[in-house]
Amino acid sequence: MTDSLPMLEGRTEEVAQLDERIHSLRDGAAFALLVRGEAGVGKSTLIERALADGAHGMRILRARGHESDTEIPYAGLLELAAPLLPLRGALPQAQRAAIESAFALEPPTPHDRLAVPAGLLGLLARAAERQPLLAVVDDVHWLDDASRDAILFAARRLFAGGVGMLLAARDGAAPALDLTGLDELSLTGLDTTSALALLHRDASQLPRSVAEALVNATAGNPLALIELPSALTPAQLCGDAPLTDPLPASAAVERAYARQVAELPPPTRTALLVAAALHRGRVDLLTAALRRLELPEDVLAPAEQARIVTERDGDVVFRHPLLRAAVYHAAPSSERRSAHAALGAVATDPRVRAWHLAHAASGADEEVAAALEAAARDARARQGHAEAARAFARAAELSTDPAAQGRRALDAAQEHAVAGHVATALTLLETAAPSVGEELRPAVARLRGNLAMRRGEPLAAQRILEGEAQRAAAAGDHASAAVLLLESSISYTMTGDQNGMFSVLERASASAEIAGGQAALITRIMSMVSRMVAGETATLAGELTAIEPQLAALDLTGLGEPVGLFAQAATWSDPACGERVVELLISRYRDASAIGALPFPLTVRAMLHERRGRWAAAEADAEEAVRLAREIDQATISGFCLSTLALVEAGHGRAERARRHAREGLELTERAKALNLGTYALAALGRVELAADRPELAADWLGQADERARRLGWREPNVVQFAGDHVEALVRVGRTEDAVAALERLAADAELTGGAWAHAIVERGRMLLGGPDEIDTHAAAALAWHERDGQPFERARTELAWGERLRRRRRRMDARAPLERALASFRALGAEPWARRAADELAAAGGTRPDDGPPRGRDELSPHELKVALMVAHGMTNREVAAALFLSPKTIERHLSRIYRKLDVRSRTELARLLAADA
Repeated sequence: MTDSLPMLEGRTEEVAQLDERIHSLRDGAAFALLVRGEAGVGKSTLIERALADGAHGMRILRARGHESDTEIPYAGLLELAAPLLPLRGALPQAQRAAIESAFALEPPTPHDRLAVPAGLLGLLARAAERQPLLAVVDDVHWLDDASRDAILFAARRLFAGGVGMLLAARDGAAPALDLTGLDELSLTGLDTTSALALLHRDASQLPRSVAEALVNATAGNPLALIELPSALTPAQLCGDAPLTDPLPASAAVERAYARQVAELPPPTRTALLVAAALHRGRVDLLTAALRRLELPEDVLAPAEQARIVTERDGDVVFRHPLLRAAVYHAAPSSERRSAHAALGAVATDPRVRAWHLAHAASGADEEVAAALEAAARDARARQGHAEAARAFARAAELSTDPAAQGRRALDAAQEHAVAGHVATALTLLETAAPSVGEELRPAVARLRGNLAMRRGEPLAAQRILEGEAQRAAAAGDHASAAVLLLESSISYTMTGDQNGMFSVLERASASAEIAGGQAALITRIMSMVSRMVAGETATLAGELTAIEPQLAALDLTGLGEPVGLFAQAATWSDPACGERVVELLISRYRDASAIGALPFPLTVRAMLHERRGRWAAAEADAEEAVRLAREIDQATISGFCLSTLALVEAGHGRAERARRHAREGLELTERAKALNLGTYALAALGRVELAADRPELAADWLGQADERARRLGWREPNVVQFAGDHVEALVRVGRTEDAVAALERLAADAELTGGAWAHAIVERGRMLLGGPDEIDTHAAAALAWHERDGQPFERARTELAWGERLRRRRRRMDARAPLERALASFRALGAEPWARRAADELAAAGGTRPDDGPPRGRDELSPHELKVALMVAHGMTNREVAAALFLSPKTIERHLSRIYRKLDVRSRTELARLLAADA
């Protein structure tokens, strides 16, 4: 154990936990651990002890959040990642550009907000190729939002490669942290024995009764035990006077600190206040500010002698963050303003200068407001939306011109909305609305309507958006009218009002044609998709052919949903077209590190893979989509992703996982009142129960899906392919009349749309419900439609149903061939419940029940390993896979080693051959 650090009392178990994690980095493992607890409980000391004990030979990166830094985006991240910047040339271009923009190394450039955390992951992974790396971030709760989000995002995605993260955060500090997916180590006060040992180490003369009273008063908080004895009166120290009532440790320590500061000379207190107001505590900036206040150069000497501050690596460092807070918050507001004014006068960074002057302002000041607005626009351009929101809001408060105030309040509301702060955005909109000019009214209405939809109020959104669109069109602003009406069209997917959607899209198209530009194409796409959902698929093949070539020339930023919908709709009549478009989207977004745009197109591709029989690829895409949507808090889209993943899991027979994911998907979509997306969850729940041989429950879930699809006005059966499951479930529970009715509705829709899958399911249903003389006729017709449709799972189910009916009609010899084909297909897919059923039927028909199980390997891989394996099998190099998944080539090599071992293959060629069907 290192002698330079004091012994930790009562933390043996916690030190051992950290030691184990740190030592695992040497074996190529990865970890992220958040140490949390109240102020003064010893988080930083514990981490320092663990580093001293076990981090020899590792590269250590450090950063600390500062209360005064929350206004500058990426300030904390720059402190952490600055030593790694020489490696940025190895990053993909989009990530390198995002990092350089975020750190103000280059002018702001447009980039996806998640390209920066992806770049951070890349830098960490590449640095760890040389030696194990440990990133230590203290006071995470005081990081600027952009830095905190990037660091937490990276922490959730550390899979392997010798990279560790140790984070520390204070309990109860604002803002509340989203710690989903992170391991935590919670620290509480010391036990009585350890607390008394700590007290007597630094205050050995304390009477036992006083020491025990201090332990009780502080609940064993180590910092309070160290600091409070010096704040006691002589009578209290002797036990002649009682201690004050128990206080929260942070409050008690701050009071003790305040007493220490109060004993310093007034000029030193002023200098400490300036130091406390500093951004990141730079000595040169502090010296310049103190000189401006005409304070002597040695003014801080008494504070240094009292161990309140020290200079370290060019920064002024307070003994503890609570001491800094005590200095700042104990000062009168007039003195704080003077300190900020001095710092603003000498600051070289215009963003820092603007914020100091804003803190110094006692009333409206247009010059300061303009400077702060410029800082806000810089933060927005660097994807620091929360920081931009605060800067715009403060600029609005300082504005002297009502129109400027309204514009800045609107900008603040928009940035808060992007950052997910819906209530704050609404409050700022109320400030903005009365004073914005006519040209900004559409922007106000669009944001109001969008927020109404987020709150699950689609009818209110329609009134807001369409009312303003009508006014804009009347005033000749057709570009704004088209955008507002397109926004409103989304609300109709929530309510299921198909006629309303047609009407609003018709008006949007009219305005878009007049305005021209990209809005016209997007409106055309949305209108086409809506018409296909309503049953016009057969008549719109020409539209698909005409639109697809135009997509490659578009900047697809922000168009993931409409173009993803186009791809999904294309699969209903031209799967090859749908696959080309969704591959274009995913490729563009991966190249741009636009992680936030990936969940929807990945889910569309997962659906396509599931239908085409590439189930391993479907599961890999769906799992990645779920993970990304959760990480970036896309709750509604997450519901869609979960439902698709559940469908694939149900096919494999993983009933519990599938049921859990489908229920979660239903809950998320219901909460958002997204009736359309909820239908996918209902269908998945029906498939789960059908696979689990619980047809009564399946019929209930699928009945709800059918009722909802009719309520939404869906006539295209391919939107959610539940009709075959529904008919089968009804037949199996003896609800023949309901099955006939469902089949008649499907037949009408199949006739309207011309879809091969729908026709195949109609024929399968007629085979199930018809007389014995019709079995072969309907089976042959169904298989002919399946040949055109190309969905191996559905074809195998028809073969299974045919063989089952033949066996029950005592045609055992005839039943064997379709049952053998069904069994082979199910096993190739990994459709275990259906494979067992086919094997049982085959045995009952007198056939030979094969012993061999499903193809070896795919089920042995984790979802992440499966993703890597499929990409490699597709022909991608390790470096290409690493760039796509935001990892290092070395990490991909480790994954491949495990994949080869699990699958018993020795080369990329063997891997490609094994996974050929899914690659």
